[in-house]
Amino acid sequence: MSRLKKTRSRVGRITESSGNVFADMALPNSEQELIKAQLTLQIYSLLKDSGMTQVEIGKILGVPQPQVSLLLRNRSGNFSVGRLMEFLTALRQDVESTVRPTLGARARRKQIPRAKTALGNDNRAASQRYADGGGCSR
Repeated sequence: MSRLKKTRSRVGRITESSGNVFADMALPNSEQELIKAQLTLQIYSLLKDSGMTQVEIGKILGVPQPQVSLLLRNRSGNFSVGRLMEFLTALRQDVESTVRPTLGARARRKQIPRAKTALGNDNRAASQRYADGGGCSR
């Protein structure tokens, strides 16, 4: 008589990603970590086929070889977003940063009323008078 093994079929739960694996894992500073990962990937892509040694790369970036090693292994934890941007600039890359409301905030956005000055004018009119040489009247 042959013995048949019973195998258990495991049904896992699949959750769609939000687009930020760090947020999906509920890690602190998830947005910052995602940006750091993206910048590190750009640096890695530039350096992997450069033919330079880690010491040479370190001289360009202004860091010692062990930190280059960490960077090339996608260990960006020791570097700030600003420092990673400096690395990209040292590697002759233009770095642009865009600030805009999140998709959800754009859908919910309301008009923010203009602030009133003590004279009852809106700030734009007061600023224009100042720019035209009118200054502030007392």
